[in-house]
Amino acid sequence: QIWNMHVISLQHNAKSKLYDIARITLAYQFFEESRIDRSYQKTTQRTKLEQVDAISANLDLQKSINKTTLFYGLEGIHNGVTSLGTDLDIETGIEENASSRYPDGATWQSFAAYLSSKTKLKENFTLQAGLRYNRVILNADFDTTFFPFPFTSVNINSGALTGSAGFAWLPAKDLQINFNLSTGFRAPNVDDIGKVFDSEPGNVTVPNPDLLPEYAYNIDLGFIKGFGDIVEIQITGFYTLLSNAIVRRSFNLNGEDSIIYAG
Repeated sequence: QIWNMHVISLQHNAKSKLYDIARITLAYQFFEESRIDRSYQKTTQRTKLEQVDAISANLDLQKSINKTTLFYGLEGIHNGVTSLGTDLDIETGIEENASSRYPDGATWQSFAAYLSSKTKLKENFTLQAGLRYNRVILNADFDTTFFPFPFTSVNINSGALTGSAGFAWLPAKDLQINFNLSTGFRAPNVDDIGKVFDSEPGNVTVPNPDLLPEYAYNIDLGFIKGFGDIVEIQITGFYTLLSNAIVRRSFNLNGEDSIIYAG
C-alpha cells in the first residue's frame, strides 16, 4: 500500500456581514493498493493494482448573531480510479492482461452545501439544527473481455436533502440530557457498484448497476450524570431505520448463478 496526503488551509477572522470566521481547505490524496497471489503449485501469479486520486475543496463559514451561531459552507470531492489486472507466468516470464478489481477510469464526485445553527436559548438549554444537500455523480465503463456483463457502463446522478435537530438541556449542575433526530444519505460508490472480487471461497462479488442510494433515519436520547468529581455515568439509547440498505446478496449474472473466475 502507498498513501500520501497534501492539505493547505487558509483561515480569515473578520467581523463582516457574511462571516466571523472563514476557512478554505484544499486537499489531495493518493492511494495505491496491490494484491498479489498465486495458487499452490501453480505458475500463474495474479496482480491487481488500484490507484485513487482524491481531490477535495471545502469552504466553511461561521457567523454569530445574538444567541445563535451559524455554520455554513460548500464541499466538492472528485475521485479518479485506476484499476489494472495482470497474470504473470513465473516460469516463462510471460505477462498478460487480466481482469481488474474495479472498472478502470471510473470517477466518483460529490457536491454538497450545508447550513447548521446552534442557539443558546437559556443558560442551561442549547438547540441545534442543520440541513445538508448532497449530490453524487458516478460514471464507470466496464470491460466485458473477461466477464460477460450484460451492461457496459454505469451512470449515477442522485441527490438528497438531509437534516438534524436536537437539544442539550442541563436541568441540574450535574445532569445533562441530549436528544437528537437526524437523517442520512449514502449513494453507491465505485466499490459498491463495480467490484469483481472473490470475497470468500466459492463466492464472487459482481457489479450491480441497479443499486440505489440508502437512507437512514435516526433518533437518540442520552443522559450524563455526574457524582461529584469522582464518577460520571453516560447512558444513550438510539434507534436507526435503514432504507434500501446496500448489502451483499445472492445474485444471478445473465441468468446464471456462477461464472468462471481465476480458473
